[in-house]
Amino acid sequence: MCLSVDEEIGLDCLKDLRYRGFEYFYFANGQLKDEHISQFLSFLCDVINNQKICELSVVPSKTHNIRVTIYFGKPQEFFYIMPYVEKYLYQMTGEHLWQTSPKEN
Repeated sequence: MCLSVDEEIGLDCLKDLRYRGFEYFYFANGQLKDEHISQFLSFLCDVINNQKICELSVVPSKTHNIRVTIYFGKPQEFFYIMPYVEKYLYQMTGEHLWQTSPKEN
């Protein structure tokens, strides 16, 4: 497990003992619930110059042959940008990667 300083609210954290990285896990039925996400997600984070650099990669299991990789500074930032990424990808593919498209403003 991770030290409390490396924990992120609502995510489970594992420290990779081989290097200075972390892996964070989102469980759709866990403490942090997002209306647009109904599946398990895993974030990989490295620490470079005392700052986290995180990555999420998704390979949709349906008809599209694409891989979506999103980079961000902390795992929590993903939940702020995800509705915009979901909306954009839905407009391009007609497929919801995580669950539902964000509501129009």
